[in-house]
Amino acid sequence: MLHSLYIESLFDIYTYDIDLTDADGKGLKFITSPNGYGKTTILNIIHALYSKNWSYFLQLSFRNIRFTFDESILQIIQHKESLQEEKSDEIEQRTCMEFIMTDLEGRPIEEYDHANKEDNNDPDTPLGNPLRLYSGIQPCYFIHDNRLYKQNISKLADNTPEKQTAVIANAEDLKNKLANAKSRIADMVTNLTFDKPISQEEYQAAYKELKPFIDNLVKYGLIKTGILAEYQENNAVYLRAIIQVIQQIKTDFEPFIQKLQLFENIIARSEFSYKHINIHINYGYRFVAENKEHTILSLSTLSSGEQHILIMMYEMLFTAPEESLVLLDEPELSFHFLWQSNFLSYLRDIQQLRPRLQWVICTHSPQIFGRKWELSTDLFQLQTQQQTNQE
Repeated sequence: MLHSLYIESLFDIYTYDIDLTDADGKGLKFITSPNGYGKTTILNIIHALYSKNWSYFLQLSFRNIRFTFDESILQIIQHKESLQEEKSDEIEQRTCMEFIMTDLEGRPIEEYDHANKEDNNDPDTPLGNPLRLYSGIQPCYFIHDNRLYKQNISKLADNTPEKQTAVIANAEDLKNKLANAKSRIADMVTNLTFDKPISQEEYQAAYKELKPFIDNLVKYGLIKTGILAEYQENNAVYLRAIIQVIQQIKTDFEPFIQKLQLFENIIARSEFSYKHINIHINYGYRFVAENKEHTILSLSTLSSGEQHILIMMYEMLFTAPEESLVLLDEPELSFHFLWQSNFLSYLRDIQQLRPRLQWVICTHSPQIFGRKWELSTDLFQLQTQQQTNQE
């Protein structure tokens, strides 16, 4: 877990010491500020470290960046050297970086140098050496502010990347996830182990417990109706076998079903105008108009605000890797005030379902975090405090 981030002399102007945990020490932090104070840059700094994008640090102007993790601290110190070529009046400026990794008590673990020379351009690690940090670092998932489109691998006729609407890409992704789940469930159902008969009392109790889960499997197209038949003594051996398999299916797939239910619930609570969401293996998700014809709507016709909330909720639930650090930039884009006010409750619901995710969220709108200032850090205040301390 990333606990804090210290940045000295960002753009040769700002110095920030940011606690990235909330009041309970958990991983939820909102960062606010006026425009121009570096909110998005802070997300880019974090993502550059996690993605080993060293060229970003060479291009960025700063003096010192310090990342504090569960068991270690990593400092990136930037040096600028002015070099004058022989027989020339031109002066070349070279940027060098020093990586210093210590434990929490300051005891050294390892140290590397990195410069912007052609022979020192390893994309993975400074000087080609593997930082020990990456043996235990969590995954990082960045939901950018320009999230409405995703670039396809395919190229257009003029060799430019083709852009795909993210809501369409995510619907296709969900369709694939559902198809994979159905295939795995089908394999489990066709590999029954027959043992001994189940009593009617046992069967009725198991049926009552499993029925809500089975109803959801049917609803999303993962199994057909009628998988559990009426109890009869002559099929009691089969019924025990199928009950045992469904119990195992529930163990394996209940987290996925809970994500589907929460995604559906959040979109329903958002009250998209005159439309509602359907989730099924045939299409992933789609929207149906609340009219007599029940018109199936094209996802590309959704408003920008509707697309933003769909993308963020889907990617936080289904795309961000387990135990990852989720970076989210400006979640309030195109949001009505009511949607801004509800955002924290949606996030809390996702937190309950995915408690091992950590969030760092940059926003202009305090409504996004319900004006719970203990969840936020304001860069303007940090900079003002820094200037006061210097005086």
